[in-house]
Amino acid sequence: MIIILKAMYALMLLFISPLLQIIFSVFRIKGRIATPISVIAVFSFLLGLLLSFVSMKIEEVEVISGRGGGSCLDCGLVSLAMLFIGFLIALVLSPIIGLLTYAIFKKIRKDDNNHSI
Repeated sequence: MIIILKAMYALMLLFISPLLQIIFSVFRIKGRIATPISVIAVFSFLLGLLLSFVSMKIEEVEVISGRGGGSCLDCGLVSLAMLFIGFLIALVLSPIIGLLTYAIFKKIRKDDNNHSI
C-alpha cells in the first residue's frame, strides 16, 4: 500500500509544473503580476524537468530499498518511465499552455485598447 502511495505522489509531482504555469499565467492575464508569459513558460519547463528527476529518484528509492516485492519492475523500469513521462509532459504542455495563454493575453489586451478609444 505504501509503495502505491509513493508512486502516486511521484506521478502527481509531474503535474505540479503545468498547474503552476496555468495559475501564474492567469495572474499575468488579470494583471496581478508583471512577469512575461514567456518567462512563466520557461520557468514551468525547467521546473517540469527538475520534478521529473525528483519523481525518478522517489521511484529509485523504492527499487533500492527492495520494497518492490521482487517483481520484474525492480530493474528501474518504473524510474525510467517516470523520467520519460515527466520530460514528455514538460516538453508538450509548457509550450501549449504558454501559446494559449499568450493568445488569450493578446486578445484581451487588444479588446481593452479598442474600448478605450
